[in-house]
Amino acid sequence: MKRVFLVLALLLAPLGAIAEPYPGHVTTTVNDYANLLEPDMEAKVVAALKGLRAETGIEATVLTIETRSAYDPSPSIEVFATGLFNA
Repeated sequence: MKRVFLVLALLLAPLGAIAEPYPGHVTTTVNDYANLLEPDMEAKVVAALKGLRAETGIEATVLTIETRSAYDPSPSIEVFATGLFNA
């Protein structure tokens, strides 16, 4: 019985370590997963981002998360941001 438990534990252990590679997106403007923005501030940011796109063609997105450790453990914020952009 101990042997069966050990085998199951070894097989299932890696599943707990699998992190979601990158947070998904709901909108192309603001994804406030850390709940940092008040609704009125989020609306202002969305309006500014839409204005930026309309005036210049530049697309930008704001993402807030509590920690990167819940996602892909990239060695730097730059690598994480590039991976997020390419996902």
